[in-house]
Amino acid sequence: KLFLEVLSYFLKNIDESSLAKLPKEIKGYKDVTPENYVFSLNSDDTRTKIQEIAQYLFRIKVLFANDSVSESKAYRILARLVDEQIDSRGKGKQVKLKEQSELASSCLQSPYDPDATYRKKGNHAYQGYSVTIAETCDPDNEVQIITDVITEENNVDDSTILEDNIERIMGEETEEIIADGAYANKTVQEKLTDSKRCIVTTAIRGRIPDSDKVRSTDFKIENNRIIRCPYGMIPIHQECVNDKIVARFSHESCKACPMKCFIRKNKRKPHVLEITQERLQIDIQRERYNDSEYVKKCKLRPAIEGTMFQMKLHLRNGKSKYRGKIKVKCSSIVRSIAINFKRMHAYRLKNALCYFILKNISLIRVIFLRKNSFILCNA
Repeated sequence: KLFLEVLSYFLKNIDESSLAKLPKEIKGYKDVTPENYVFSLNSDDTRTKIQEIAQYLFRIKVLFANDSVSESKAYRILARLVDEQIDSRGKGKQVKLKEQSELASSCLQSPYDPDATYRKKGNHAYQGYSVTIAETCDPDNEVQIITDVITEENNVDDSTILEDNIERIMGEETEEIIADGAYANKTVQEKLTDSKRCIVTTAIRGRIPDSDKVRSTDFKIENNRIIRCPYGMIPIHQECVNDKIVARFSHESCKACPMKCFIRKNKRKPHVLEITQERLQIDIQRERYNDSEYVKKCKLRPAIEGTMFQMKLHLRNGKSKYRGKIKVKCSSIVRSIAINFKRMHAYRLKNALCYFILKNISLIRVIFLRKNSFILCNA
C-alpha cells in the first residue's frame, strides 16, 4: 500500500510535461485509490504488484534524477522510499525489496506525513509520534495540572526524551520526579544527582531475576571497588574501566561457594566477575521496592493513563486528526490546556458549591424541617 501511495502521490504532484515523459502503464496509477486497489488483490497478486510498483519507482527516480522535478517534495519522498526499502542492482535491471529486518524504524510511513516513524512495543506496532506528559502530583496541591507536553517521533526512547527535557520539566523548585522505569537511564541519574534531586521509578525494565540468585548489591562495594563477595571472599585483583568493575577471584575462593553467582568461571585462569554501573543501579532500585517509604512515593504517581485517555478523547481509534510533527505537537498542547481549564473549573465549581452550602446551612435546615413537618401533618 505504501509503494502505491507514494507512486500516486508523485504522479498527482508533477506537471503535465513531466507526466508525459512516463510510459502509459505508470501514468495509469495516478487516479488509483490505494485502499481499494490493495483490497481487490489476493496474496499472490499482491507480491507481484509490489515488485512491479517497486520497479516503477526506481525507474522514476533514475529518469528524473537530473531534472528540475528532483527538487520537488514529491520526488524527494519517492527517492527516500527507494533508498530506504529497495535494493537496486544497476540501471535498467530488476530491483529487489529489502528484508523486513533491514528496514529502520525511521523509514517512510506515509507520503503525507514524512516525519512519522515506526515502533513495535510488545505485540503491537505503532506509526506516528509519541506524546509525553508531565503533571504535578504533590498531595498538598488542591488540584493537579499538566505542566509539560513533549512530542517526538515514536521511535525515540523514553529515557532519551526525559534526558533531553529534564531541566525544563523539573524547573528550579521540583525536588523529585516520579516516572515509569522506562524513563530512567544513567545520564538522567547523573544529572539529577549533580543537582541534588532524584527520580522515583515505579517499575524497572527487564524481567525480574530469581530471588535465590546473587545480585550486585550483595557484594560490599566502596569507591568502585569490591571489598568482599557475599560469601566473604576477597578478589585477588580488580580494576574499574569504563564504569565497569572487573574483579578476579581464585579457584579456591569459589570452590566451596554454594551461591548462584553471576561470575564467569574459567578452567585455568582466575574466575572473572563484572559489575557495570547500570546493573548496580538497577539492583539498588529493586531493593528500594522493599522500603515502605519508597513505595508510598511510587503511589503518588498520577493516574497518567486517565490523562492520556482525555488527550485521545473524541479521536477515532486514538489517532490524531493532524499530520506532521508540528501540527501534532500544537494540537497536543492545546488539548492539555483545555484539560487544565476543565480541572480548574471543576475545582472552582466544587468550592463554590461548598461555600454556598456553608453560607446557607441555616436556610437549608429550615426548608428541610418544614418539608418533614408537612409530611408528618399529612400523615
